[in-house]
Formats: sequence, C-alpha cells, structure tokens
Amino acid sequence: MNDDFEKIKPFLTEYVNEITQKSRNGGKNQYICPLCGSGTGSHRSGAFTVYHDNNRYFCFACKAKGDIFNLYGAMNNISDTGTIIRELKTKYGITSAS
Repeated sequence: MNDDFEKIKPFLTEYVNEITQKSRNGGKNQYICPLCGSGTGSHRSGAFTVYHDNNRYFCFACKAKGDIFNLYGAMNNISDTGTIIRELKTKYGITSAS
C-alpha cells in the first residue's frame, strides 16, 4: 500500500490541471483554487499553489493543504483512504506489484 502512495503522489499536478485552471496573473504553479474558487477576483492571482518538489498543495485563501489524496477526497466527497487510493490507481492505471 505504501508503494501505491508513492506511485500516485506525482500525479497531483496532472489532477489539478484536470479540475481547475492556472491563474491568469499568478506564477507557473498557481491555480484557481478548486475548493474555494480563489483566483477569480479582480487580481486574477490564484492562491492555490502546487509544490512540485514534494507533491503537495496549499491555498493561501482557504488554507486547504495536502496531497493528491486529500484533494481527490475533498473534490469527490470521499473520506475513506482505501477508496481514494483504489479510485486514483484506476484513474492513472497504476497496478500493485504482486
């Protein structure tokens, strides 16, 4: 199971690009927050930042933070970690080693 975590974590940026869009005036890792919508105001600078070095995110507006598992769970209203992992493995074609 731990190996599955490590295989799935790098898909955070891909998932973020599927569910939201980059902010117009933000940096290359800044997006409109898919949870609170920050980044659609007059400044158009997204508060939702993806940190590629550790595959984590943080929204400076709503203070949401975590990894792909937290974000996928929040976006799909799933709290069961096992379900989140199974769905992400299917979504990204990840198979476990026997």
